[in-house]
Amino acid sequence: MKLLPLLLVYPVLVFPLVHAGVPFFGGLELYENGLQQAPSLVLSSAGNTSSSTSDFITATVRTLCGRSFTFILSNINATVRDLQEALQPRINWAPDDQRIIFQARQLNPDDRLVDCGVVNGAEITVVQKLRGDIGVFQGKEDTVPTKFLMNSDYSGVNEPLLDALMREAQRLNAEPDGYEYIESIERELADAGIDPLFWNCTLATLSGFLDYLWEVHIKESERPIKDMKVTMSDDVFAHLVGDGSSLEEANVLLHYLHKVLWRRDDVSAPSSKLALRIVHGPTNGCIPFHIDQGSTRTLQVMLSDPDEYNGGKLCFFIYESKAEVKCLNRIKGSVSWHPRSILHGVTNLVSGTRKSLFVVDKKNALGDEVVVITEEYLADFHEYHSSLGYK
Repeated sequence: MKLLPLLLVYPVLVFPLVHAGVPFFGGLELYENGLQQAPSLVLSSAGNTSSSTSDFITATVRTLCGRSFTFILSNINATVRDLQEALQPRINWAPDDQRIIFQARQLNPDDRLVDCGVVNGAEITVVQKLRGDIGVFQGKEDTVPTKFLMNSDYSGVNEPLLDALMREAQRLNAEPDGYEYIESIERELADAGIDPLFWNCTLATLSGFLDYLWEVHIKESERPIKDMKVTMSDDVFAHLVGDGSSLEEANVLLHYLHKVLWRRDDVSAPSSKLALRIVHGPTNGCIPFHIDQGSTRTLQVMLSDPDEYNGGKLCFFIYESKAEVKCLNRIKGSVSWHPRSILHGVTNLVSGTRKSLFVVDKKNALGDEVVVITEEYLADFHEYHSSLGYK
């Protein structure tokens, strides 16, 4: 086992410590002073520990479920990987299952924490990598189905394509049908006590919030991106779209999204969560035909109108009565729902911007790009939104 420049201790204050040391990681010791306080991580290594806490960098690591750890860095060579390994026994996630997020970007495990800009008072988020990602736009494979998805006019639904998709459906044991598309849910929302005007304001707010997050992330990202996915808690959703007197209505809408639209009267359905996605064209790639892995179902609400982008259509292969490909021309506010095992793909996004609200299994990882929504983001967005004349 390699020497770790990290030490897990109780509590937040490091000195004075009542010695209850246990040998830990190559001669380092685990201390506990008996106080019932939040655990801390002390990042240090043998022979490279400052004698004064004033020389340390103190920062915080938070999980999305509300746990927080204070760590103290006394070794400038400590890496992101070191932090992941120190967190492992506390959160029970292997280092390779952790994403360390700082200033809206994912940190490389091999980078030093100080090189990533970690300073006194820094707040870092650790996110678990899980199975069941929403598909990602990929390169152009030389197959008949992928050539079809790369074709912007969706021509080429012919026997070779249908034969290839049938073979893939049989190989994956895909369901013959089962997707649903609802162009408007305003009547259903009204029956549930949700004003259609509030629904339309919600769509506009989520769309604007995605644009805001995109601009923030682009400025802070070190590499160009085309596709950004954002996990959003129910509390964030409610305070984002239900600011002030509409908070109760926002919670009614949350219940409708999770319990009615997503569960579809299936009491055995697992818990769900919300996510936002924004894709800027051209993607120069498609999401190949596939069935979802690790998730049971997917619900999408479109936040963009068809005239805002070219391409990026969700396509299903169905063969219950006859083999055919259905590509949806979805409008803003429309809802699509499908089980995990139906064969589906997304065409090349040629131009424009495509935005969506997802409801997915809580264990769906949503892909590699993770942006953590902080209270500062919400406050900045509300201020920005108000400056444009919105209330």
